[in-house]
Amino acid sequence: VGGDFEYGSSKVVTHDAGGSWLYNELGVFGIANSIAFRKEREGWISLGIVDSFLMTTNSGANWRLVPSAGGSRIFNIVFPDSLHGWAVGNAGAILKFNVSAVGISEALNNIPEEYLVLNNYPNPFNPNTQINFQFKDRSHVRLSVFDIEGKEIEVLTDKILDGGSYVATFEGNNLSSGIYFCRLEMKDMNSGKHSHAVRKMILVR
Repeated sequence: VGGDFEYGSSKVVTHDAGGSWLYNELGVFGIANSIAFRKEREGWISLGIVDSFLMTTNSGANWRLVPSAGGSRIFNIVFPDSLHGWAVGNAGAILKFNVSAVGISEALNNIPEEYLVLNNYPNPFNPNTQINFQFKDRSHVRLSVFDIEGKEIEVLTDKILDGGSYVATFEGNNLSSGIYFCRLEMKDMNSGKHSHAVRKMILVR
């Protein structure tokens, strides 16, 4: 695994013991520093400058973002076996897999499927970034951006949408460098359930 600031994280895969390699971009911002498999099908990628992991449960065919504990930026991860794991990162962060607690796979299964906000890409960005979000059922969706003082900058979406995957573009042409927040608020039109999620975005001039 690897990557750079321009193209984001990537992976290379071989199916013939290293005779040839296939290069694939993972579609998320970050520089993939390490990859480790806890089980045959469950693998993790550390993203270094991003406060998330990439995680697979189907031997790497698909990957999804998982927030790291405490917002840590992790640079190396290792699983000596399925019961033990360590991850180290920025500012002395050390994460330990605790087998006596709820397992990683089981914990991930509890993530709500009604919505999922992926990291905006690129991030940091200048001047534009794309925000990917998806949800399960028909919902009233409001996607908005706030500055660090909590002032609403722009409403990107505020309407009823069918369940599925969407992309919104945020343009920061007239904004100064700094931290901004994207907030997704949803109301399921069938159950009436309210959900929300927030992501941090960084504009760099």
